[in-house]
Amino acid sequence: MSQPAPTNQPLSDRKKLGRPENKSAGRQKWIDIAWKMIGRGAFEPVRIEPLAKALGITKGSFYWYFKDRQELVDALVDRWLDQWALPDDVMALDDPGERLWCMVERVIRRPNRGAGVAFRYLSHDNPAIAERASRADQERFQLIRDHLVELGFPEQEAAVRAQLYQYFISGEFLRHGGEDVEQRLKNAREQHDLLIRRP
Repeated sequence: MSQPAPTNQPLSDRKKLGRPENKSAGRQKWIDIAWKMIGRGAFEPVRIEPLAKALGITKGSFYWYFKDRQELVDALVDRWLDQWALPDDVMALDDPGERLWCMVERVIRRPNRGAGVAFRYLSHDNPAIAERASRADQERFQLIRDHLVELGFPEQEAAVRAQLYQYFISGEFLRHGGEDVEQRLKNAREQHDLLIRRP
């Protein structure tokens, strides 16, 4: 059961996380520390008490920023899904193949790639998160397919390659996440080039 937001949040906590008039800053710090604590395939650390300990504040102050733990999880899912979005400068590139490569590079270089694994596991037992992930996967599939069509592939072949491209991006961390980032990028570039190359 959720607890009401405390009206007597300790002043020391307010100074560390932002005073009430800057509530969004405090909320963001909870999200940031939770994101860092998500293990590779494990969501267990994302609980109020260890998060509060990591921030050096009282756990009761959590309820100033969130209704309950689920609201924090929802915010973390938002961050996870938003990481796939391509910025305007990438979308402005003339070469659709390079736009796709920028997406792969951003995914490999982003911190805490293990969060993606954790969210996938969480979605297996959480229908709401599974539905959001499925919608995001479909949007990414359409984005990749459209880029491949722009590169000259027929619609049906572009759809098959787009599926393979998604599997390649999603599985790269599981297989190579512990290796040197630059080597991973080199290997990924080779696979990317093969997937966008026309016969």
